[in-house]
Amino acid sequence: EVCAVGHLHRHIMQAVTSTGALQEEGRVDVSFQNVSGHFFIDFLGGLTNIYKNLTNIVVRVKTQSSLVSRCALLVSSHFDSTFGSPAAADANSEIAIMVEMLRLFVNDPPPIDIIFNFNGGEEMLLQAAHGFITTHSWASQICAVINLESAG
Repeated sequence: EVCAVGHLHRHIMQAVTSTGALQEEGRVDVSFQNVSGHFFIDFLGGLTNIYKNLTNIVVRVKTQSSLVSRCALLVSSHFDSTFGSPAAADANSEIAIMVEMLRLFVNDPPPIDIIFNFNGGEEMLLQAAHGFITTHSWASQICAVINLESAG
């Protein structure tokens, strides 16, 4: 996850800084979220899934509207892969789509805020996604979700 986070962060920053959006007052926020937690899964008699130090890279593109957006669209996918996998097909195409969507929306802001969650730990039962939705300060502002991975 360490190499993937660094590589992905470079591509995200290229997408954002190519337009100067970071220099504009608060139009784009990039957040690293390190999550730890646990949750119960009622499966095969039940089990508790515990996770520690997983990473989400969360980017918020704010609307140019003079109105404060109280509702945000979440676009999410994961960058981790199963153990022993080269990760060539699992969610890499979805991550590439998200980076390009980010580039487009930074250049042409949408009518509502868009939050991009590039999450880790999906292959081990959605751990980083759980960490995002239960602890990130932007999670309470989400009104709709586009999930580019079937389980994340």
